[in-house]
Order: sequence, then structure tokens, then C-alpha cells
Amino acid sequence: MAIQESKAYFYGDSQRAQAVTWVAMLFTVDICSRLAECLPMIEVTRHGNAVVFRVVETQLQMYAIPQFKTAVTSQLVDKPTLVVFDMTQVEHVDSSAMGALFHFQKELKAWGGKVRVAHLTNKVMQIFKITKSENAFEICDTVADALKGA
Repeated sequence: MAIQESKAYFYGDSQRAQAVTWVAMLFTVDICSRLAECLPMIEVTRHGNAVVFRVVETQLQMYAIPQFKTAVTSQLVDKPTLVVFDMTQVEHVDSSAMGALFHFQKELKAWGGKVRVAHLTNKVMQIFKITKSENAFEICDTVADALKGA
């Protein structure tokens, strides 16, 4: 990791504290983004022409979505007829995560595939309801239920 040197002149303790806080925040963001690149966000299993993505990221939010989309897209090359997102470990989704799910749904519909979502926590289900997305996706209690008819 490269650390860039910068010069600044400070006049007083509060400005120095703000500068230290700012540098600490940049360092934290850099470490977190590099860590996200190294850690797996999904575990993939195949069941015939169905693919199950077990999301292991607990906070499916904006900072993680580019890696999430890349990881999922890399597994869609053979155009499965069913994709199941196992959300057992997901505690929170934001609008960018919802957008990613809609993106994959649109992509699969283009070749006649389906997207199903399984194991939603109560909190995540509330987000689906608030955004009126509970009717846009087939929501299943378990992965086994989601794979029925695949």
C-alpha cells in the first residue's frame, strides 16, 4: 500500500485533530476496500442448470456491490435457467443491493431464466416490502424450496 505524503499547515489543536481524523478515515476506507477484494462475498454451488449464490457478506451495501456484481456475473457465463440468492447471513441491504438483484433478474429474463431469493431475515424482508419488491421476486423460505422445479 502506497502512502502519499502531503504537506499542510495547521493552526491550533482542533485543526490538527481534524487532519488526523481525516487521514485515519482515508486509511480505514483503503484497508476496508482492499479487504473486501480479498474476502469471498459469495459461495457458489451448482444444481444441474441452477446456480445457488450463498451471500456471506452480512451488509450488502454500496461499497460491496461492485465486487458482488463481478462475482455473480462471472458465474452466469453458461446462462443458467435458475439463480437462487441464499440470503441467510445478510442482515441489511441498501438500494444499490436491490438494484443489483433487479439487474440480475433482468439479465436472466433475457435468456428465459429466473431469479429466486431464499432465507430472508425479517429485517431484509421489511426492505423488500418497503420497496415493493416482494412481488418482483420469487421469495422462498429455503434453498430447497427455491430449487423445486428447477
